[in-house]
Amino acid sequence: TFRVLLQGVPENINLEELKKHIESYKEFYEPHHIHASSVDSEYADFNCHVYVYDPDLRNTDHALQCLLESLVDNFKIAHPAIQREFKKCLFESDI
Repeated sequence: TFRVLLQGVPENINLEELKKHIESYKEFYEPHHIHASSVDSEYADFNCHVYVYDPDLRNTDHALQCLLESLVDNFKIAHPAIQREFKKCLFESDI
C-alpha cells in the first residue's frame, strides 16, 4: 500500500501506547526519538531511544531483551531497536 511505500506509521500502531509500554519497565524512562514505519501490511519497524537509571548497561540487558520480545509479540513489530542512553543529572557538578 501507499503507507508502506512512504514508510508511514502503521494504522495499528499507537505511539503513545508504545511509549507507555516501554515506561512500564522500571529500568527505562523517557522514551524519545520514537519512530515506527510499515514494513508490510502486517508488521512494523520500530526504533527509539530510552534513558536508563543504571550506568552499567549489563544490568539492563535482560530487561531490554524482554522488552524487545514483548514488542514483537504484542505489537507485531518485526524489527524493534532500542538505544539506551544516560541522562546527566541536572544537579551534578561538572567537577
